[in-house]
Amino acid sequence: MELSAHAGSRAGSRSNSSENMFANITPPVYDEEKNGPQSCPSTFNSTKQPQFSIDKLRQLRSNELVASKLLPTRTSVNSLMGYVRELQLSEATLRKQLVKTKQHTEEELSHSLSKVSELEKTMQEVERDREEA
Repeated sequence: MELSAHAGSRAGSRSNSSENMFANITPPVYDEEKNGPQSCPSTFNSTKQPQFSIDKLRQLRSNELVASKLLPTRTSVNSLMGYVRELQLSEATLRKQLVKTKQHTEEELSHSLSKVSELEKTMQEVERDREEA
């Protein structure tokens, strides 16, 4: 209990001493003629106020609308995700068709090559028969 009372009195004495320290300081005197104008004048001499034309305001609003259309929404994201799924399914279907077409083409090529080799054998036999005759 003594510690808390002692700590409170020390804190109070600290705050009092700092208040007194700053209260005794006199603010510096600023002479405009000697040091030039203040950075923050007390009066604003310019009477020209910023003016926005209606066209500029419309253009700003139009730009805001364009920007808002570019921002993704839940609906647009879901729509894009659906489109991506459709593309993936389409890709899978096309891959299956490509594999089937490739297999079918390889089978036809093999069949055609076997017919060509049969024809070559037949031609060789015919040429031998002619030579013998």
